[in-house]
Amino acid sequence: MDAESLQLERQGAVATIVLNRPQVLNAFDPPMREEFGRLLEELMADQGVRALVIRGAGSSFCAGDDMRTVGSSSPGAPRRLGGHPGPDWLQRLWEWQAPTIAAIHGYAVGFGFDLALYCDFRVVAQDAKLGDLRAPRALHMGTGGTVLLPHLVGLSRAMEVLLLGELFDGQTASQIGLAHRVIPSEEVVATAMALAERLANGPTRRYGIIKRQAYGALGLRLAEALAYEQSFRGEVVEDMEEGRRAFVEKRSPRFTGR
Repeated sequence: MDAESLQLERQGAVATIVLNRPQVLNAFDPPMREEFGRLLEELMADQGVRALVIRGAGSSFCAGDDMRTVGSSSPGAPRRLGGHPGPDWLQRLWEWQAPTIAAIHGYAVGFGFDLALYCDFRVVAQDAKLGDLRAPRALHMGTGGTVLLPHLVGLSRAMEVLLLGELFDGQTASQIGLAHRVIPSEEVVATAMALAERLANGPTRRYGIIKRQAYGALGLRLAEALAYEQSFRGEVVEDMEEGRRAFVEKRSPRFTGR
């Protein structure tokens, strides 16, 4: 893992996890995912932490998976995995009683987009670029976006976001009900921190109960839904390797439809 690819900050009862790989727009590699899970477990065990902010260093929130770590396959042997599997801590983040806030500027795509969906609040820069680019590259989507996004914005809008792979800005995120605050980029962190401090002074245990009530009322059994999403990882999509290569080589993919 890169040195200090994650940074933990504390301000009273508010904790902040800073994604700190700005040279790759804070894209996750496997060691960074493991370290995030360790930090989250540490924070969840600390009763003094009553709100969490997640933000990115540099110019973006998170560009998803670091495609250099996904790997490649030899010609004629298409990979079955289109990215790293969804880490277990994503569900724990969603279920944690402490309110969580994603402070989004720059790019929030792929796994970075899904990470924001697991947070209770999304503070978004006006000029941010959100969405998921995996489907047009034939890559597997297995980090919760196909489960959560339809519940947050509706099935029709979710299909548009997931299948077309078109990025949208903060204003559009607000219009479809995904962003709670849309503000200039330079105000994102301060606004997210002010919201976190307000929530940290509230009844944390009651917040946790309300979260379970609200999310449970969606009719979503998250563990079962995520397991179902992961069941498709075993399906071979030959175009997936071409999509991965095209991304790394910065060219348009040449798909065969298989």
